[in-house]
Amino acid sequence: MYFFLGVLDPSQTQSSMSITPTISQIFKQNVIFVSGLPLDISEEQLFDKLSRVFSIVGNIKINQQANKSSIHLFKDKVNRTRLTGSAKITFEREESVMKAIEEYNGKCVPILNDNQIYVKKPEVATAGPSETLRPNPTELKVWVKIEERAVRREESTSTMDIEDLKQVVFKGQNDRDLYEAYYRNQPLGPEEQVPSDTTSGQPIVFKKIAEPPPTASGGPPLFLPKPITPSFISTDYHIIVDNSNIFIGSQTIRDPKTGLNQKNSAIRVNVKNLVRVLEDGKLKICIKSRIVGGSVDESIPRDNAQVWTDWESCGYKCILGVRSKNGPEVFVDDMLHAQILTILHSYNNTQRSQVLVLVTGDGNRNKNQTSFSDTVERVLASDWSVELWSWKQSLNSCYFNIQKFFPSRMTIEYLDSYRNNITFIQ
Repeated sequence: MYFFLGVLDPSQTQSSMSITPTISQIFKQNVIFVSGLPLDISEEQLFDKLSRVFSIVGNIKINQQANKSSIHLFKDKVNRTRLTGSAKITFEREESVMKAIEEYNGKCVPILNDNQIYVKKPEVATAGPSETLRPNPTELKVWVKIEERAVRREESTSTMDIEDLKQVVFKGQNDRDLYEAYYRNQPLGPEEQVPSDTTSGQPIVFKKIAEPPPTASGGPPLFLPKPITPSFISTDYHIIVDNSNIFIGSQTIRDPKTGLNQKNSAIRVNVKNLVRVLEDGKLKICIKSRIVGGSVDESIPRDNAQVWTDWESCGYKCILGVRSKNGPEVFVDDMLHAQILTILHSYNNTQRSQVLVLVTGDGNRNKNQTSFSDTVERVLASDWSVELWSWKQSLNSCYFNIQKFFPSRMTIEYLDSYRNNITFIQ
């Protein structure tokens, strides 16, 4: 059901007014509105998390009077202790606004309780030479729809923002904080003006804030839950993939009846789904290195190998060696070891925490040359953390011994938990 509401049209101005932008309008170019924020944490916690999340894309302006970041958390107009799930953030530079929108709009952010948040710029209305001037009022019809509830027609004679409209629609009812306003499928911030061009077919819709669905039964989800701490926001990740080891390991399956390993050469790895698993819980802007190593058959043109096209489409740099038809890889492991050590040298003196995400089970000593296990030890000795991914049957036992010396900074994850999602039969 719908109702329409009479409001003033903010777009109507006196013909004698100047349209020169005011200082506050220019200032709004550095502002974003964020909605969809969690309601089950304290005001202090939400402020702190927003500061850490959005400082990644740019410096947040400092409120000189309060001596803290310019982050305004919107509150209920009746109960001033209750948050609405929306905020306004002011950056120092305008370019940070688009970075914030590109990085976070419509995304689930782990540190914000994995809520899907929406980020947008405020709509700047044209004003006259003084912000105290008001245009001649023009009554408009504003169409509003509430999910799962009947509504009625209301009248108003004042210029309204979305929060005012929400108060009118819900008549002070407590459950109004469970709803967010959308127009043309885009979220509206509490201080944004009520759109003047709504119709019965394009109303302002108040949608109930969705709760995350329960985990489906019948097998593990694509992404298993991981413990996320606030410190992850200041962490850089470097993902190194030994494609050959992962590919070969995927084809080895233990028979549940006999307990013996069986090989199925028709099994292939779904690269894009594997990338989603590896990068789950990591902000894209915090992933500094994406490298995959492997080899190509000298008799097959590199461009014909779909796997490398898939890796590159996911943003990974491919380092390839050449192997003869039935021969071993040449220098591939050495090249990956060198890449890890180069990254270690480049990022070792930064203020941010560093994590090597290594995808291999290979722990061989590599004929007295560099090896993955030696490289992992060197990385851990430099106060980095290591996240090791491997198939269970392919994991060299040397990594368990290394983990004993660095239990708080080395984790081992098994790809077997995701087999149904990251492999397929060709």
